[in-house]
Amino acid sequence: MKRLAYSMSQDLRAPLVTLRGFANELRTACDLLKAALLPLLLLVEPPQRTAVSQALDHDIPEALEFIAAAVIQMDSRIQAMLDFSRR
Repeated sequence: MKRLAYSMSQDLRAPLVTLRGFANELRTACDLLKAALLPLLLLVEPPQRTAVSQALDHDIPEALEFIAAAVIQMDSRIQAMLDFSRR
């Protein structure tokens, strides 16, 4: 049982590292987009400007925070399995 827990924890950790890395890349890309689009938003009609601003300022960062929180939660569960497998 302990070997199985160790093996599963190792197999589950790799996707978490990938999720964390891509979430950080998306966060960086969002910041770049926001900086590039800010001057252009003045040329867009108000309803669309509001929607784009909402997405860039709130929706995307919030989604990335949910991903980060889920990764942290899963990582702590995996760590508990690793700790169990080492006893």
